[in-house]
Amino acid sequence: MDIPRPHAARRRRTRQLALAGGAALFVLGTTLGVSRLKPAAPSVARSAVVLDTVNSLAVPEGWKDVARTLAPHTLCLHYKDFAIKRAWHMMGFICEGTPSGQGQVDTRWLLDTLKASPYDFNVIIELWPPEQASLEDTIRLEQQWAEKSVPYLRQYISQ
Repeated sequence: MDIPRPHAARRRRTRQLALAGGAALFVLGTTLGVSRLKPAAPSVARSAVVLDTVNSLAVPEGWKDVARTLAPHTLCLHYKDFAIKRAWHMMGFICEGTPSGQGQVDTRWLLDTLKASPYDFNVIIELWPPEQASLEDTIRLEQQWAEKSVPYLRQYISQ
C-alpha cells in the first residue's frame, strides 16, 4: 500500500523547475557565447566554389564546360584525373580515376582557364584508384599514384 506523502509532489515539482531553469540558463549562456565568436575562416567578398574535375560528370555537362563557367569563382581546385572507357560488354561506360596526367583532364587547358579566378587558389590532388583485392593493395596503388601525380603537377604549378 502506498503511503501518501503530501510534500513529495511539491519537492518533485520544485526540482523539475530548478532543472528546467538551469537548462534554460545554460542554453541562453551558450547562445550568447556562440553569438560573440568570430568566423573561423576569413570571409570571402564574393561567391566562391571548390571546383572538382570529376564531380560534374554526374550531370550531362562536360568537365570543361563546368570549369569554364566556374573559373571566375574558383577558390580551390580538386584535381582528379579520370578515364571513361566502354564497359567490356559494350553496354555503358566505366569512369575510373587515374594518376594525374594519365587520364582525360587537359591540365594545361584547365590551369589556363582558371587564370580567370581572382583568387590565389590552391590545388588539392584527389586520387581515385579502383578498389583492389585488399585494402592494403588499394592503399599501395594510391601511394604509387601519388608518387607519379605530384611530380606531374609540379611541371605546371610552382611552389
